[in-house]
Amino acid sequence: MNVAHLSVSWASRSALCRAGACATPDTGTPQAAALQSQDVRSVLSFGLFLVLCLAAPVRAADDLLDFWTKHAAVVSDHAAALEVCRDYGKRLAGNEFLPVVDSVAAWHEMSIGGNSAARLQLTLLFVTAAGQGPVAAEAAENARRWLTRLDRESIEAALKDYYARNVAFPESLRALSDHDHGLGGKVSDPSRPTEERIGREGLRTRNLPAAGGQEASDAAAGKLPLTDRWGRPWVYRLSGFKHFRALAGQRYTLESATLGAASDLGVALKRPCTSGFGLKATGFVTMDKGGAVAEFEPASGVGRRLTLMEGTTEGGLKCVRVAPRFILLSDGDRWAVLPRPAAGGTRP
Repeated sequence: MNVAHLSVSWASRSALCRAGACATPDTGTPQAAALQSQDVRSVLSFGLFLVLCLAAPVRAADDLLDFWTKHAAVVSDHAAALEVCRDYGKRLAGNEFLPVVDSVAAWHEMSIGGNSAARLQLTLLFVTAAGQGPVAAEAAENARRWLTRLDRESIEAALKDYYARNVAFPESLRALSDHDHGLGGKVSDPSRPTEERIGREGLRTRNLPAAGGQEASDAAAGKLPLTDRWGRPWVYRLSGFKHFRALAGQRYTLESATLGAASDLGVALKRPCTSGFGLKATGFVTMDKGGAVAEFEPASGVGRRLTLMEGTTEGGLKCVRVAPRFILLSDGDRWAVLPRPAAGGTRP
């Protein structure tokens, strides 16, 4: 039965009856019995539709919890973990928790050197998050951080190429742009998504600036970015050797002004993506004005407790979403899905 037609038909009949335009026939007539039977079927069908609508978010939340359990069992096997991500990516298609699965999949791709696939996946997360809710917004920030690290890898590759030709690193990253043009663009990172590739996923380069600024457009065009994904210039410094001061331009440091010491991709990937941050949820209290407060303590029993409301951050951890069976946390790079404890009453 078409639900929209059912809703309109039911509403129209109710309005007509209130206006006296459809007097109810005698209850003993066949017409009255048929009309009553139709009304009962309409009410039951519409009720079933409402139940299914209300159950859908619960099923999706259960699917994410199931995904997290199965993924944790194979997290060290990147091929198996990616297969789990693909399976649950299909189950959660169009759901608010899909960005979590996609973020985890990108982490595994980067861990096995699949930077091209990871960059495309992260770019999609980055540019499609607007208006999609808190989980998508956090996934976009997560993607911004990893894309910045991938951009740094591209710049480091260009620096190595420059050094091979000049036996010194450049004084400024802008010299890489001139060097790039002189080589016919050979030092540009081939793993960067081109407009054509992004277009195949339903996106266009013209959409990128609104989501990420000029650096996002540069990423789509395959250019070396002179800023990180927050639009801030890279912190690039030359350094020499302590005992050979005459040898200038032989070493450098390169960091995102935003990420600082956390800019290195290899170092960031050494941190497991399903650690749970060493926490367990121990308390859950519903606020009488809406929202909830979750209490956490170290799984080891030693350390500081945390208290978080949905959407708040403390100690570098953000409580992104409180679902019926779990609490979703993020530290900006990784996710944690923790079982939600039973509610312990309400607070003003």
